[in-house]
Amino acid sequence: MRLIVCSDVSDQVHVHGYDRGVEVPANGTATVEFVADRAGVFEVELERRGVQLAQLEVR
Repeated sequence: MRLIVCSDVSDQVHVHGYDRGVEVPANGTATVEFVADRAGVFEVELERRGVQLAQLEVR
């Protein structure tokens, strides 16, 4: 799985349940890569701001 996130603020993009995170700079992009091998629904968020970006559903 590859998630590419663009952000206007500096923060950490975090994929819950997979414990993957990467820093994204203000006005930049970041890529989170991992093997999506756990079934369920997982939140993707800007960690420090607590803003949900997406829900990832893995079957």
